[in-house]
Amino acid sequence: MTGYRAAAEEGNAKAQYNLGVFYRDGTGLPQDYAAAALWFGRAAEQDLADAENSLGILYSDGHGVPQDYAEAVRWFQLAAEHGYVRAQFNLAVMYDNGRGVSQDDMEAAHWYLLAAQQRYPNAQYVVGTMYASGRGVPQDDFEAAMWLRLAAEQGVAPAQNNLGIMYLLGRGLMRDDEQAVRWLRSAAEQGLAEAQKNYGLVYFAGDHGLPQDFGQAARWFRLAAAQGDPTAAQLLPIAEAKLHETSER
Repeated sequence: MTGYRAAAEEGNAKAQYNLGVFYRDGTGLPQDYAAAALWFGRAAEQDLADAENSLGILYSDGHGVPQDYAEAVRWFQLAAEHGYVRAQFNLAVMYDNGRGVSQDDMEAAHWYLLAAQQRYPNAQYVVGTMYASGRGVPQDDFEAAMWLRLAAEQGVAPAQNNLGIMYLLGRGLMRDDEQAVRWLRSAAEQGLAEAQKNYGLVYFAGDHGLPQDFGQAARWFRLAAAQGDPTAAQLLPIAEAKLHETSER
């Protein structure tokens, strides 16, 4: 730690950034967001993208500095222009939500797409949803499916759920029940309530290659309902009643 501090005080940008990380995370030093902001700032002034993005996060969250979305955007923008993928995503979120800048779907889509092209999974998911709805980009089911698949393959549960639905409906790709069930199950097993409900619906209907199974339907509805999904909560007693009826036959 002494070596990092000495190098940081001598102006080494990477050491300044690392010292900021230690203060931010409380690793080897008492957690001190103000000190983290100081050292991130010094490294950011030397155009270190890691530090620019980290300083932007502190301004966005109000940790160690007054919360200031416009200042957060400024630092995210600098890091994003240096090609730093997390900053590109963070800047997109700011435009998406209108924090520190005017809300702008097209500008958000621009930065999400740059991050997605660098294989940032959450950006790939958002780009997929934007193409699916035509928000900020022309509506295009084929592009939507492509980006959702890329995110799904990296384990993003909402992307897996959406891709499963697109396979069910044949939107942007050939309808494929096996693939639909595969992706819905994967998202459901990750604990995504929407996917748990959808997977339960497939069992409830006995459709898309799965046998009708009210026990499985009730199981997945119960998991989704426990997370506050209102549709699953309504369907759960129906599935349980159906299960009771079949068990008495």
